[in-house]
Amino acid sequence: MDGRYEAIKAGVGISGRDPDTLSVPNDERRYVGLVYRREVAASSSANRYSLSEVDSAVTFETCGKAQTGYAGALVVAGARCVRLDVYVGKAKRPQSGALEAGTSTCPR
Repeated sequence: MDGRYEAIKAGVGISGRDPDTLSVPNDERRYVGLVYRREVAASSSANRYSLSEVDSAVTFETCGKAQTGYAGALVVAGARCVRLDVYVGKAKRPQSGALEAGTSTCPR
């Protein structure tokens, strides 16, 4: 294995006036990364990334519409349950959730 992983498409939609932040918890960062910035997406021509070249957190700005959408992806090192945190607006504490990435073992 070359240490590069295929990106999994994962769009994001936000609403409201304040920016929202999607974050990979510290203990997940050696397995999971985010690809939402153009600079990061442009760094790969084969849709494969090393975890050292992707982001661990991305802040999304609203465009003054009811909802603003962003195209992007997750990079995951192997099949696993992926935990993510979302800081909505000015919240100090995240809302947390889990996604199944090649596995169905996420706790419910």
